[in-house]
Amino acid sequence: RRSLELLAEFTRRQDGRFEVVLRGRPALSEFPDFHAFVEAEPWLSFRGPYRNPEDMAAIYREVHFSWAIDFFEQGQNSEWLLPNRLYEGCRFGAVPISMASTETGRFLKQQDIGVLLSEATSEGLDTALGRMGQEHFGKLKSRVLARNPRTWSYDRSDCLAFVDKLRGLTAGRGSFATEALA
Repeated sequence: RRSLELLAEFTRRQDGRFEVVLRGRPALSEFPDFHAFVEAEPWLSFRGPYRNPEDMAAIYREVHFSWAIDFFEQGQNSEWLLPNRLYEGCRFGAVPISMASTETGRFLKQQDIGVLLSEATSEGLDTALGRMGQEHFGKLKSRVLARNPRTWSYDRSDCLAFVDKLRGLTAGRGSFATEALA
């Protein structure tokens, strides 16, 4: 809910310069008035669920940025996760937006990509995005697209190698594996 409220306030302050497009299956147990909230906001739109990976390219072709901020478990899992939308968005050139103080922010800083916020406020978004021009945005997008595509996705051979590595960790440790699985 915090993300939606923040983005709604930001888009209102920007008076339509930015539009937020939402996709997926909203957690209605956490946000029962999600649909009414989005419908009441002039620059938020919800376009429903999608198929992954089939719809990813089309979805991210239509947006400039990807919201890689998570407040759901703030102070806990939200601080150290790297959300799927980070990988999905970057794979197709969307510029990620993250809190600088989280693991996602540290990862983006290491990759030298994205927009890092020091504070989760509409003023912070104004500072980071409000006056951004096409030239600066183009540079940000180019940096995302310049990353090795294997940073964002794996193929079957990567998965098989990972399974082999896991299998090797348990080989010769029969008692450890047995205890861990008990």
